[in-house]
Amino acid sequence: MQKFIPLFPLRLIVFPGEDLNLHIFEPRYKQLVKECYESKKGFGIPPFMKDDIAEFGTEVEILSIEKEYPNGELDIKTSGIRVIRILEFLKDVPKKLYSAGIIAEIENIETPDPVLRPEVKELVIKFHDLLGIKNSKFENYDGLNSYDVGHYIGMDMDQQYHLLSIKSEELRQNFIYKHLRTLIPTLVETEKVKERIRANGHFKSEKPPEF
Repeated sequence: MQKFIPLFPLRLIVFPGEDLNLHIFEPRYKQLVKECYESKKGFGIPPFMKDDIAEFGTEVEILSIEKEYPNGELDIKTSGIRVIRILEFLKDVPKKLYSAGIIAEIENIETPDPVLRPEVKELVIKFHDLLGIKNSKFENYDGLNSYDVGHYIGMDMDQQYHLLSIKSEELRQNFIYKHLRTLIPTLVETEKVKERIRANGHFKSEKPPEF
């Protein structure tokens, strides 16, 4: 399905289902937010990467305007709805301050790999344990999908963007699995190095070798 929607490029990745709080201060985006909120329509957040508008982004809905300041600035709560593909970016729109675009909604194949899912869960938990991260979000991992963990597994923006662009949950699981299988051994080795550094200078009680 193709449609015309306002666009709000940002230097970040928004995943479907993710809640995002924004402070709106530019006149063009104050206009965008007011119009979308009043008409109950969403807008697109395409990532701004490598000095350009990325091909894929996320359509978000405005949940609430939390605060309106005397100067017209706004605090808003939004939530990601779906992945979109920017077919045409329209920098200038008649009678509008903001940009817009012709977009296509990307179908999300939500079926996970039942075999890989527990393995990914184990890797995510191990990754967080190594970093000493405690997040209640992951206590019931079984109810989460790949987008839910995308910001919490050490991915840079390019990797997060690649995850966003993958159309099926099974392939997203596979991408996360490979990422963590590569990253975790590096963290384990880093912890070993830290232990060796901490041990240096301490009184050691080690059995000498027999020779």
